[in-house]
Amino acid sequence: MLQRLLAALALATSLACASSPPHRPVRMELAVAGLDAAMLADAEKALKAQPEFGNVRLRSNQAGMAVFDVDYTGDVSRLDEVMARIRRPSLHHARVVVHVAVEAQDTEAPTVRILHPTPGRTLLQKKLFVVADVGGGDVKEVLINGIVTRPLRGGVYKTAVDLMEGSNEVAVAAVDTHGNRRVEKLTVTVDTTPVTHMKFKKAAVSGNGTLEDVFLVEGQPVTLFTDQTFRVEVMVPLEETAVDVIHVDKAGRVTVQRVPLGK
Repeated sequence: MLQRLLAALALATSLACASSPPHRPVRMELAVAGLDAAMLADAEKALKAQPEFGNVRLRSNQAGMAVFDVDYTGDVSRLDEVMARIRRPSLHHARVVVHVAVEAQDTEAPTVRILHPTPGRTLLQKKLFVVADVGGGDVKEVLINGIVTRPLRGGVYKTAVDLMEGSNEVAVAAVDTHGNRRVEKLTVTVDTTPVTHMKFKKAAVSGNGTLEDVFLVEGQPVTLFTDQTFRVEVMVPLEETAVDVIHVDKAGRVTVQRVPLGK
């Protein structure tokens, strides 16, 4: 019986090994024919006695065919060895067919979009507020330049990072509960020399919303006045006529608005 069982397992085991890492739970269906009531109980007991088998359940027993559902938690490449340990007289003459179905694995990493700063930007100071929009329902951790960051609202994450004079890399990494990881990077330049300051101007940014909205200008949240408007001053290049304002509504939806500069 065991020889027939191992032959039936060979193809299914090789397919499972190609698509499932060791020790990842695998769902198995065991169809056993020719068992009477006593043999059926003995077979179920034998399956449950295997440490690698979990959630052993008799799904059906009709027309002399008993079907078991089993979660296999061992190394898939050694499944034949585990099955060979089952030594029960009740199974010696049974016809056994095993179907191994590997559960679909989540290999999709979270999405990452850096909202602030923009690539290639020149900064006048060494402290930068980085804002990112991270998508995915099972995000476990977000790191901005190695700093573990909590969400501001919904999938929006913000933190301050310290940069150095010259070229700097900004990296946002997101990891989900299955270990899938995505990293987005961009480069900015810090130039605090007086000559660079002369190429910038101070300008006002204003807008309006509701008290439930979150607005970020240059990566920093702004406070709405009682009339639900805001106005902040920012340093921008001389030729700039508008800036991007990040808007996050109550539901966590993100939009980036191009807001004209005031005086």
